[in-house]
Amino acid sequence: MTQLPSSFTPESDRRGAKFGAELGPELGPASHPTAGAALNPADPVGYEYQVGGSLPASSPTYVQRQGDLDLYTKIKASQFCYVFNSRQMGKSSLRVRTMERLRQDGIACAALELSQIGSQQIKPEMWYAGFIRSVIFSLRGGDAAGDAAAQGLRETFNLRTWWRERDWLPPVQRFTEFLETVLLCAVPNQIVIFVDEIDGVLRLPFKDDFFAVLRSCYNCRSDRPELRRLSFVLLGVAAPASLIQDKSRTPFNIGHAIDLTGFQPGEIGSLQAGWTCKQDLADRLGAAVLAWTGGQPFLTQKVCHWIAQALPQDPNPSPLPGAEGTGEDRLSSSPRPLGEGPGVREPEAWVAQLIQTRLLENWENQDEPQHLRTIR
Repeated sequence: MTQLPSSFTPESDRRGAKFGAELGPELGPASHPTAGAALNPADPVGYEYQVGGSLPASSPTYVQRQGDLDLYTKIKASQFCYVFNSRQMGKSSLRVRTMERLRQDGIACAALELSQIGSQQIKPEMWYAGFIRSVIFSLRGGDAAGDAAAQGLRETFNLRTWWRERDWLPPVQRFTEFLETVLLCAVPNQIVIFVDEIDGVLRLPFKDDFFAVLRSCYNCRSDRPELRRLSFVLLGVAAPASLIQDKSRTPFNIGHAIDLTGFQPGEIGSLQAGWTCKQDLADRLGAAVLAWTGGQPFLTQKVCHWIAQALPQDPNPSPLPGAEGTGEDRLSSSPRPLGEGPGVREPEAWVAQLIQTRLLENWENQDEPQHLRTIR
């Protein structure tokens, strides 16, 4: 039976792999076919984990979930979608990875975070103009023609002049006209606009108008077929019912909800690929991590990073002197050591001790990057 030592201390973890080296013959490269081509899983030295922030499209530790396939499939069918969930569930990373995949399929994509436009005492004229400007400068075509069209729009379209020439129109109507007569006319490809941090707009007094425009773009497709080329994806901490709260208006009842769940067993091969251990041990460690984190993406990535740091980088290490439990057991409440030698632990207890020491003890000072303090 695979076992791990109980000699873990924070100091030994910072030095690298002291306690991980005691695993002896169980160590060696794990094989994870889902890890991607960015790094050979047989050589995990230098495998990069990122805790916090959006993962780059090429990140080897990105975890694909059912939500990835659902979002991609719906967008390909020109559907409106929304990904509403709590913070640090991987929504922005999902956006980055999906945009990269769509662009490879010839679909033009633009992305903006509403927090960049602002929501404190901002006038509708400034907010809609800022939204349009962000769309123009973030737009990338999915092929050569789309890239050329997007670049041409940036170089030739004078937003300031165009906006002022229509100052007799309400800002929301100018926004609609931009979508229909400028954006769709300039770019021949299918276009998807990703709007992240959607909760930043919920405090604006004119937010009902904005979401009503999005709903109209979808509902008017039967009358104006060119609108079928335009889709929106909303991401953030919100609920569909909170988007349009004016009871005299039709609620925001369009689009498809994308269920973004926590990581499931069998999905975290890309995180395990950075561990210098055999597959059976990696599977037990991974299951123990998910049992503690519930598959929450931020915490799971963080704990998997700690494991990668703790395990030795030598794929064929020799046991360290004193491997028979000479280290001090700092977690008296964890399960009793199991195995033939004193101080030897099961993988599940080893992970429990790692989390207790690195996460739970003095948690406010160890909560970096910040996560637990945002939800307490």
